[in-house]
Order: sequence, then structure tokens, then C-alpha cells
Amino acid sequence: MKRYFPFCKYFLAALACILLFAGSAHGAEMTVTEAELTQLEATLTELRTRSESREQRLIELGNKLERSTADLKQARADLDKLNERLKTLSAMNRQTADSLTTANESLIAYEAEAKRTKDRLRHQRSMAYGLSCILLLCLVMK
Repeated sequence: MKRYFPFCKYFLAALACILLFAGSAHGAEMTVTEAELTQLEATLTELRTRSESREQRLIELGNKLERSTADLKQARADLDKLNERLKTLSAMNRQTADSLTTANESLIAYEAEAKRTKDRLRHQRSMAYGLSCILLLCLVMK
């Protein structure tokens, strides 16, 4: 009944004003007919019903707002986690790219060294063949 008290208070105040002003306009005596009283009671009942339905709708909307707020907080927390994960993955990607660059440079250096070694061995082999040919010629000529 407490939540209907403001409506009842305003309704009774309005009724008192109507009775007061109507009474001064028509004389000192004022009577309320049974039909008017029934109409006022019906109006009060309708106002209470509307108030209850609006209050129920307000509670439902409040609950929806609370759920939406909780969902939003969870989404923000998830977004923060995903941002942190993205930062971690970006750092790992940079490290991997740096490692691949270093490995590529090492392979290029190894390839150059292998080419130098191959060329040196080819020259040594050619010199050995040349010396063998010269020694063979010296032996044949003797």
C-alpha cells in the first residue's frame, strides 16, 4: 500500500479541492452521489492497475539493464584479454620475423662460405692435376 500512497494522496487532495471549490460555488452543502463515488473508485482502481503495470515494466527494464550492463562488462573484459593476446602474438610475430631474418642472413653467409670453399677445392684440385701432369711428363721424358 505504501507505493500507492502518493497516488491516493494526490487523488484525495484533488477530491478535497473539487469538493471545497464545488461547495463554495454551490453553497455550503455538498453531496456525492453513489454514481460519482463509484466512478471515483473505478478511476482509482484503474490508476492503481496502470501504476502496477508500469512498475512491473520498470522492474523488467531494470533487470534487462542490469543484464546488459553485466554483458557489457564481460565483453569489455573479453576485449581486454583479446587485446593482451594480440599484443603477445604481435611480439611473438616480430621475434619470429627477426629470427627468420637472422637465419636467412646466416644461410646467405654460409652459402657464400660454401662457394668459396668449393672454389678453393676446385683450384687445389686443378693445381694437383697440373702438377701431376708435369711430374708425369718429367718422368716420361727422363
